[in-house]
Amino acid sequence: MHLHGVDDAGEILGPCDDEDDDFDGKLNRMIMVVDDAGRCIGCGACGRVCPKNCQTHVAADELAT
Repeated sequence: MHLHGVDDAGEILGPCDDEDDDFDGKLNRMIMVVDDAGRCIGCGACGRVCPKNCQTHVAADELAT
């Protein structure tokens, strides 16, 4: 999983390479995106070990809506 930037409209801007990446002022928030979604088995283990308890699991087709 890697951090990706999201703008005000909910569009994914791309991977956040470093802490100073604000996508020319468009960055609203950051989300974690599974690198290879086909390998995810949906067990939720990543959410259970997240130290900030900030993960929400959403199917890719629901993310666009």
